[in-house]
Amino acid sequence: MFRVTIAAVLAALTFAIAADAAPITDDVARTLIYTSRDAEIRTTPAPGISSGALASIAAQVRGLAYYGAVAASVHPDGKVAFVAAADYNNSIAARQAALASCKAGQPVGATCAVVADIVPKGWTPRALEMGRSATGMYMQFYMRDAGPKAFAFSPSRPASGLARGPDAVSRALSACRSGTRGGRGGTTCYNADGRLDCSAGVPATDCRLAIEN
Repeated sequence: MFRVTIAAVLAALTFAIAADAAPITDDVARTLIYTSRDAEIRTTPAPGISSGALASIAAQVRGLAYYGAVAASVHPDGKVAFVAAADYNNSIAARQAALASCKAGQPVGATCAVVADIVPKGWTPRALEMGRSATGMYMQFYMRDAGPKAFAFSPSRPASGLARGPDAVSRALSACRSGTRGGRGGTTCYNADGRLDCSAGVPATDCRLAIEN
C-alpha cells in the first residue's frame, strides 16, 4: 500500500491547469492517459485514525474507479466514519467531493480529512487526467475513428461527452453537460446519420473541450 502526500496531489492540479489552456489532439492524448482499468489505493495518515482502521478503509473501497478519494472523520465517541468519491476526472476534484460529503454528514466535534486516494496503477501527475468511465468511452468510441471528432469533460464532476461528425465540438460539450440518460451514470451513446454522441456520468455545468481532431 502506497502513501501520497498533499504536495504530490497539488502538483497534479498544476498540471491540470496547464492542460486547461487549449484542447489537445488524439495523438497527444494517447500518450498521456492511463489506459488500464486497474487502480491502486494510496493512503494518508490522519490524526485519530489508526493504521488498522486505515487498512480497513482501503480494503472496503478497493474496486472503486479512479480518480477517487476517501475522507474520514473521528466522532466524539471515537467511532471512525468515512465516505468515498469515485470516477472523477482528476485527483483534486475527487478529494474536494469526498471532503464536502464528509463535512455535510459529520456530527459536531468531528473533523474530516482525506485518508486515501484512488488513482490509476503507477500514477504520477500528467497534463491530462480522466476518470475510468471517461477513459473507457474515449478508448472505445474516440480512438478508433478519424475526425471530425471532439471530447469534453468536467474538471469538477464525474462527467464527460464525445461526438463524431459535423459540429462535433458543440455536440461533445452538450453531451457532457447533459449526462447519461436519467443522470444515473454509466455510458449512453446515440448513433444516427453518421453522427455519434456519447455521454458518461452525471450532468455538469463546467464541461470543457479537452481533445479535438
